[in-house]
Amino acid sequence: MKFKSIALVLVVVFSIGMSMEMWAAPGTYPSGNPQRGIAYGNKLKPGWTCFYQWFKGSWGRESYRRQIVGIRINGQMAKVFFSNGSNRDFYLYAIINHHDTSPGSLPHWKQARNSRLDSILLKNGVMVQAIITGYNNGQYFFKGRPPIHVSQIWIVYPNPTIPYRSRL
Repeated sequence: MKFKSIALVLVVVFSIGMSMEMWAAPGTYPSGNPQRGIAYGNKLKPGWTCFYQWFKGSWGRESYRRQIVGIRINGQMAKVFFSNGSNRDFYLYAIINHHDTSPGSLPHWKQARNSRLDSILLKNGVMVQAIITGYNNGQYFFKGRPPIHVSQIWIVYPNPTIPYRSRL
């Protein structure tokens, strides 16, 4: 009996000592899931973009993330080129988000859809309407207006009704 009570006292003292040591040690934040991919939380790594494609008539149903290296347009096609060597039709995209992984706001998307031009939502909240003629070295090029660097752009809304020839 005496042995059991001594063992219990030792366990209690050891437990108190461990809890005091843990209390006195500097706290660490729980790591949770490790950071993977190109988006930390909702914010994209610099240079990466989140794409939301048209899918069976509705916007934003399919999404993925890549780095744009160019948009090339001629009289027969408009293609977006990515850093991994792949490319896609520019007209398949509902939005190109350069800031985070969200599909943007529905009011902005509706405003863009009512425009006869491509719409660019800048990070300062201003919506710019212009015809995109290309992309290179981090800048979007437009017909009849100066280029805009991707660092100023939040979301691009390509207008699929603009004919290829009108972009030249």
